[in-house]
Amino acid sequence: MLSNNIAKLQALGGKIYFTVDAVSQRFGIGPASARVWCSRHVRQGALVRLKNGFYV
Repeated sequence: MLSNNIAKLQALGGKIYFTVDAVSQRFGIGPASARVWCSRHVRQGALVRLKNGFYV
């Protein structure tokens, strides 16, 4: 499941970083859910938080 989600994020236009809003739009979820999703993936080591709301 993690690899499917990461593959969807890679399709965000080849940007170096992305925002919580981009995750929200890509997955069709609310902003709060997108923030939780990003937070969980940071804890798992799949994402890196650059600053509040910005991830790699």
